[in-house]
Amino acid sequence: MTPPKDFDFNIVDAASMPVAPLDVRALDMARYEAFADEADQRYADFWTKDEGIMVWQRVRAAEVFSAGCRDMETSLRFQIGCLQRSMDYLTDAPTYLEPWYGIGTIGSAFGGTYFWAEGQSPAMKPVYHALDDVPGDLAPADFDDVPIMQHTLTMIEYFLEQTQGRIPVSWCDIQNPLDVGTEIISTTAFMMGFLTDPDRIRRILAVLTDTLIAFTLRQSVLIGDRLARPGHGFASSRRGTGIGMSTDNLVMI
Repeated sequence: MTPPKDFDFNIVDAASMPVAPLDVRALDMARYEAFADEADQRYADFWTKDEGIMVWQRVRAAEVFSAGCRDMETSLRFQIGCLQRSMDYLTDAPTYLEPWYGIGTIGSAFGGTYFWAEGQSPAMKPVYHALDDVPGDLAPADFDDVPIMQHTLTMIEYFLEQTQGRIPVSWCDIQNPLDVGTEIISTTAFMMGFLTDPDRIRRILAVLTDTLIAFTLRQSVLIGDRLARPGHGFASSRRGTGIGMSTDNLVMI
């Protein structure tokens, strides 16, 4: 069999399963809360043991992690559908809500903006095309003035309001600074900088790290005791700890 020469970007989220959107008022909230409480307890018990296996059946809707993220009402309806379906499985961590709005949240604080290809999740073009273009005093904008960050915070508020705070919520898709770097700087320039100007790369990564921490804390205050940790892509719970983040660029490095 000859492998295809072109990457098919029309395939949306291979990790997903079919999910019917559901209005939050149609969810049996009492049943979900009991289900989540039991899963949270199994999650907590797992970490007290010397050995064992945790089983997490995540129900993930493709629409949430593609074009559907543009509208928070649509995202919530599909995520509520995921919660409904998740109760068909015995799992050691409950399905939670995630304010997923692309992966450019931290990059947006440095001038990055989204563009939306038809039917796809948002993408971000680099702000700087050469390392020398990056200002020496690189600093994030005030979070209150960054539309993508504000949309993310509003999404969290909307989820909490619509569910009356009865469903766990995680942080947005927190990207490691190694990933954020290629959102604001051309990938080639950023990667070459590790060889040609490592000190400058370290300074840039330090600024990105501080910004990531600050915005994560901002979300944590907003979510409060509903926070499901470690977050995106990981079995998470209100009894969880730590922080989970994507580090895709580590593969190339």
